[in-house]
Amino acid sequence: MMDQRNTATHCPNCETEYAAADAAYCHQCGQARRDIRSPLRFWIQSFFESVFNYDSRLWRTLRTLFTQPGRISADFNEGRRVRYVEPFRLYLLVSLAFFLIQGSLSNKEGQPEELSRISQSDDTTRLRINMLTTSFPTNAGEMARVREFNETQMDSFLIAKDISPNVATRMLMKGTSRLMTGAVSIQQFKQSFMTNVSRTMFILVPFFAFLLWLFFRGKTPYYISHLVFALHFHSAFFLIFIIWYLPMLFLGKYGFESIPMLLCVAYLFMSLRNTYQESRAITGIKMFSAGAIYLFMVLLGVSIAALVSIASF
Repeated sequence: MMDQRNTATHCPNCETEYAAADAAYCHQCGQARRDIRSPLRFWIQSFFESVFNYDSRLWRTLRTLFTQPGRISADFNEGRRVRYVEPFRLYLLVSLAFFLIQGSLSNKEGQPEELSRISQSDDTTRLRINMLTTSFPTNAGEMARVREFNETQMDSFLIAKDISPNVATRMLMKGTSRLMTGAVSIQQFKQSFMTNVSRTMFILVPFFAFLLWLFFRGKTPYYISHLVFALHFHSAFFLIFIIWYLPMLFLGKYGFESIPMLLCVAYLFMSLRNTYQESRAITGIKMFSAGAIYLFMVLLGVSIAALVSIASF
């Protein structure tokens, strides 16, 4: 819209001369050649154009992500990028939605039935919160005293229970005692845990891309291409779980995570095949080799996230 553009020959932001008389943007700093004194209708029109353009790219990206696994990553590698939402922005958007839904589900669960039972009995202390389980040969009464132990007392207590005293066991014992005795609510722990898991993913996703580079660099030598694939796959991973969990927001409970997990494995195989164009056998061998390493790192990352969450209270 020429009547909306500034008639100046130089960019007001960086004072660079426009490359062409009808240039819409400054080629130096990227600022739009738009006159701030334009009528309000032009600003409203520009806003809706940008919103609908992003909206169409988002839906195109999501549709292609599900219907053609690996297609978006292949298109990015071949230079066809403008039609899709940027990989990192897509990952941030989807992961944010996933962790918000996870948090909502956790808040609706309340105190686990097993935790209530153990808190009122002399059973062996076993605390399970989603994927995290801690188990100690001690009862709820003893756990109330553990909260007040100093390091020496804690080490003596652990040795008496045939548990090797170290930083991890001290943290787990003391953190579990806080949870068991109500000093820290389950909701507080879950919120802290999911926050730390989301932060851990910022390390795990680039590591997954590194594994892809190790196994598939013969097809695509540049790391950035594998990072794009990793971002797209993890976005699809979160979306699959979002679709699985959404009905649970209304049902009040969730489970059977093995089903969406199997869907994610199948999706990863198809994505690798379509992106790297290798045989089924080679793709399968490389996927399970890289997947085994990555699964170990994920479990390690989740464990560290749990320890950090416990230690933060």
